Amino acid sequence: MEFSFDNYFVRQMELKDLQNIVSNAKDPEIANNNMVVKKYNTLAKAKKYIEKMQDKEATATGYELVIEDQEHNFVGVLSLHHMDYKKGTGYIGYWLTKSNWGKGIATKALKHLLPFAFDYLGLKKIYAKTLISNTKSQGVLERAGFKVIGKSGKAPEEYYFYELNCK
Repeated sequence: MEFSFDNYFVRQMELKDLQNIVSNAKDPEIANNNMVVKKYNTLAKAKKYIEKMQDKEATATGYELVIEDQEHNFVGVLSLHHMDYKKGTGYIGYWLTKSNWGKGIATKALKHLLPFAFDYLGLKKIYAKTLISNTKSQGVLERAGFKVIGKSGKAPEEYYFYELNCK
């Protein structure tokens, strides 16, 4: 799966992305704002993660995508995962390098991914969760049309659940 928007290109994650994933996973500001990326802070863990996601994309059960700028610089990650075709549901996730925070990139990328999830894959509902402390991520979801449906966890891993229904 690939698509572009503005001056950005979104493509399948590849092994060439290993170093970018690891270096960002080790960044405390990124890791503390994301529940997933911090798990991939070594080359071995990141490699296993990429290979697992490539298998999921091959079977249309998950998509882990890299966002690049027009010079092919790594900007961040966008994912669609935990899809249940019987229920018509899936989850999204995203994270960006710090130098790309606050530019509207995550919101635009997410808005371009949603038609694929709803129209092509036939999902009826998309879920997301974000740390309660990550107000910028909450804004991304809300600008993309998601609504808060609940709250769970315990500090510092307390988070909001969001959902978006197919229109």
